Order: sequence, then structure tokens, then C-alpha cells
Amino acid sequence: DLDHPVFSTYYDIDEILQVPAYGRFQYGGTSERDGYVPYVKGIEDDDGRLMVMINWNTDLGDAWEWSESPAYPFEFSSFAYKMGINFIVYAMTH
Repeated sequence: DLDHPVFSTYYDIDEILQVPAYGRFQYGGTSERDGYVPYVKGIEDDDGRLMVMINWNTDLGDAWEWSESPAYPFEFSSFAYKMGINFIVYAMTH
């Protein structure tokens, strides 16, 4: 859930954006194969500690890869960096 501390460790994330792959946004869409809802899931250990983060239907890797391209929307690349920074800071502090 968005109330998990990982979404407010450094940046406050109040919505999971559907980050498109590089070629998808050019055609006006953000989804692939009818996957319209992005999810962020986690796997916790027996003590409730977050061990794995899973991003589904939100291509953070493409946003990081193409962030320097003027053609790639800033909205998506900045969101992807905020998520990545939160993941790293959370992992280093918990």
C-alpha cells in the first residue's frame, strides 16, 4: 500500500504512475498488452522486513535508460528516479 514507509523514505510518492517503455508513449499510450494498472508489490521476511520490491506494468528501467533523451517525457523519468532513490534509501536505513 502507498502508506508503506518505502513510499515516503525520501520522496513522497502518492500515486504509482504507469511508466511506459520507450516506444509506447510515442503512440499515445503507456500500457502494453492491455495492462492498464501499475503495481508495486513487496516480499517480506518472517519478521515483516521488506526484502524484495517488484514493479509490474511500470517500466522504471526504461525511464532511467531514456531519461537523457529529450523525446522521453520528464514526468516519467523523474517519477522513476524518485522511486529508485526511495528504494535505495529505504534499503540502506531499514
